[in-house]
Amino acid sequence: ILVLSAQIPGGKKVERNDSLLYNLRFGISSYLKTPRLRAVWAMYFAVASASAMVIVNTVIYVKDTLGGGEREIALAMGISGIGAIIAALLLPKILTHWDVRKVLLSGTTLLTVTLFFGMMVPSWPGFFTLWFLIGMGLATVQTPVGALVRASCLASDSPAYFSAQFSLSHFCWFGSYLLAGFIGSSFGLATSFFILGVISLFALLAAWRLYPNPDPVEMEHEHHAYTHHHFHTHDLHHSHEHIQDQSNEGHDHQHSHRAMKHKHRFVIDHHHQSWATPDSK
Repeated sequence: ILVLSAQIPGGKKVERNDSLLYNLRFGISSYLKTPRLRAVWAMYFAVASASAMVIVNTVIYVKDTLGGGEREIALAMGISGIGAIIAALLLPKILTHWDVRKVLLSGTTLLTVTLFFGMMVPSWPGFFTLWFLIGMGLATVQTPVGALVRASCLASDSPAYFSAQFSLSHFCWFGSYLLAGFIGSSFGLATSFFILGVISLFALLAAWRLYPNPDPVEMEHEHHAYTHHHFHTHDLHHSHEHIQDQSNEGHDHQHSHRAMKHKHRFVIDHHHQSWATPDSK
């Protein structure tokens, strides 16, 4: 019912008019050129490590370590889900007081600490508490990411950026699920918690270093003079006259940009192919 009732806006036409190979790699390369999104990808190694313990090893933990059965397995998964729901419901209010960087790093810290506590193989109350906290940590990191990706790109480029987010995050899950299963079955759950906790710790340190602080939305930067082709647009940088009988849509233009220095919401796109720094051009 929710899917059928959703209103999906029409896609915006992209300005890129380059080769197929360029467009295939545009999303991932642009995503990884954006410092805050590089930090998000680092955090997903922690997200994947924690979620792998829940998805892959809950059955082993409950049955082999704690001596439970199907009922306790379902209860553990439900408790983790409740933790995620509570975090997701609290986040809108939290984000009015904390910036998104602080929220994401806090969630990643929670996941890391929880994984290391998992090495202690606690009793039932401790186990359910761990799974609840992992659920909260997973939602704390993942819930704001969609808005962060959207804020880091042009609306017309959002499909490419979200494809990159999907691909890169699932790369993390692919590795962590295999690792959690192999280590858990070969060396025990305590070792699995430790290895994935170490991965999560390195992910946290990398994210903390990669995520700019402060992280301004608008940045002043310079452009060299250059000429390029783009699809028909009439925006701040592409005002132009039409030749006779030329329609407003369905064509592109060769357009020259003079050297300039300006300030606006900065994203990696067709016109800005490297991240701005005080000396970037």
